[in-house]
Amino acid sequence: MVNVKLRSCEQCQAEVPPSGIRMYPKSTNGTWLLCEPCCEKMKARAAMAQSGSRQPVREKQPVRNLVQKTLKKVKQQESTRESAPEAAAEFQLMHCYRCNYNFRVDQGKVGTRLNLNCPYCGKGDQLEKK
Repeated sequence: MVNVKLRSCEQCQAEVPPSGIRMYPKSTNGTWLLCEPCCEKMKARAAMAQSGSRQPVREKQPVRNLVQKTLKKVKQQESTRESAPEAAAEFQLMHCYRCNYNFRVDQGKVGTRLNLNCPYCGKGDQLEKK
């Protein structure tokens, strides 16, 4: 699974990736964390207040749609990975004499996806098959 960390916009509460977050000055001692469309709106409002002109602010598409599309792509990739049939797991019981912990290990993953270490203490020097 791809872990996508999301931040929320303080203006519209949209969940956006960190690359889509912009900082906008709130006051002398604070800043807003805003998505790109909200940041553009705030900049346009500040420009209108300074110039005094009343031009309409053109709205962009909300970022939520982009996030939903990327999350859908990630979910589709995960479903294709999960749908691939895997070989039947062969588990081996192991015992760590360092911390006296019993656990089981999938022998198909040892050496390829998994280093053989105790999940409790993280050491691999005093392991024995049971």
